[in-house]
Amino acid sequence: MKIIQAQGTLSKVSTLADKTIRLQIDTQELGSEGGILLENVHKTGHFAFALEEAELLEAISIKPVKPIAGKSPSQVLRNRLWQYFQTLNYESEEEFNGWYRDEMFKIGQRYLDEMNYEGEI
Repeated sequence: MKIIQAQGTLSKVSTLADKTIRLQIDTQELGSEGGILLENVHKTGHFAFALEEAELLEAISIKPVKPIAGKSPSQVLRNRLWQYFQTLNYESEEEFNGWYRDEMFKIGQRYLDEMNYEGEI
């Protein structure tokens, strides 16, 4: 795994309609590391920000996503949404079914918005 660590200035933070944020970081040219960044535009990565030079710690890691045996991705998502739904203090499975449909629509709509898609699917 290649980790790029460089000094830079957080020069702009913007909030977006999908409730994400966009960060603009200005830095000196990075040589070969800059090429690695350019090769990975539009890919998901992990970022850290510190006001002072920091050492990379192995304790700071992201758990890899592991498939759950015997469950499809949609079953895993539904189960995770059910767990979250229970924290909202609703009581019935009927209420969950309506809430679940709404959440699935929001998830799908987020991806359509990312593509600026305006047709019907």
